[in-house]
Amino acid sequence: MRFIGPLIRWFSAVFLHATLFGLIGAICFSVFFGDSSKLKNSVAESGIYDKFVTSIIEENIKQQTSNSNSIPLDDPRVQEIIYSVFNPRVLQTSAELVIDGAYTWLEVEDVELSFIIDFTQQREQLIDGLSSYSATRLEGLPPCSSQDLQTPNVFKLQCQPPGFYEELVKKQVSSDLTNSDFLKDAVLTEKNLPSAVDGATIDQKYSFAPLAYQVLKNSIWIFGILFVVATIIYIAIRKPTRKGVKAYGKDILANGLLLLIFTVFYSVVVPRLMSSYSLQANTGANAINDSFKYFTNRLDGIIINIAIQIVAVGILILAIEKISRTSSIYGALAKKAGITTSIKPAKKLDKKETLAKPPVQTSETAKKSKFKKQKSSKFRKMGL
Repeated sequence: MRFIGPLIRWFSAVFLHATLFGLIGAICFSVFFGDSSKLKNSVAESGIYDKFVTSIIEENIKQQTSNSNSIPLDDPRVQEIIYSVFNPRVLQTSAELVIDGAYTWLEVEDVELSFIIDFTQQREQLIDGLSSYSATRLEGLPPCSSQDLQTPNVFKLQCQPPGFYEELVKKQVSSDLTNSDFLKDAVLTEKNLPSAVDGATIDQKYSFAPLAYQVLKNSIWIFGILFVVATIIYIAIRKPTRKGVKAYGKDILANGLLLLIFTVFYSVVVPRLMSSYSLQANTGANAINDSFKYFTNRLDGIIINIAIQIVAVGILILAIEKISRTSSIYGALAKKAGITTSIKPAKKLDKKETLAKPPVQTSETAKKSKFKKQKSSKFRKMGL
């Protein structure tokens, strides 16, 4: 049964590593998704609200080359109108409504996923701004010929139509946009989210999500307690205790170094070798990619910080074990065995001699005897 001891020590090491990395994962989850406010702050700091509208416009410009009746998104004035209506603040408020609805579903028992985003006011403002621009841009242009009027898009006319009246053009464009499919679905709810193939909604398809979230939310305490238990078991089964502490320090140090090296390699080297952080998407691809890079970079930073602290703890444990170690490797043995002597060394042994030579019981005297060997006068007279 010689293999039982090494097997138990191996299992204790695996248990320690599993709980350590589980605790690191729990910390990362808590930083990003611990509650709705943390996720809101993270999304806002990623800058996606500042880039999302620009990304959508860029994607739609590429798709409008063959559509002559569409709004010219490549027009700087049109882009300015869109930016003024769908500004970052509006997008942030709308996105946070979705986040609040999702966390309510995850945290409150027996609550369905629900949210409402109303862009009706923004749609009206955008139609009013575009219709006003379509009319004012025609002022000062030369009169149109019959051939120029063949262009049905008022935003692309480079001349002034006959009987031009600014207010009339504005009303006509406003009416056309209102009755068209332009931002027709201005009110978005959870029903607008994609459903499964069988027709099930997201909250029905992922009904286990609330329970999973509660477990993950409390995982930092779960893995924290398990890590303490794993530490006690790891040290206890390695006798003597000092040896277990030393092995524990080395193990923690090795784990921290490996985690640090792997994270640096994955976050710095790999992205330079391949586009591992780029997503191929349609609308808003650039903004989503930039936001994804922010989250991955921040996650890498958190893991590197944790890894450095783990390395520091491992070094500290080894240093304490080294400092608290007795000056003689036979010190404990001498105390237990009762090896003592009253002889004082003639000279003070240096550190190397102290460590190299075990304490030895001896009957030798420290100095030569003071008694001289003398013959009595009686024996001297006898010639002895």
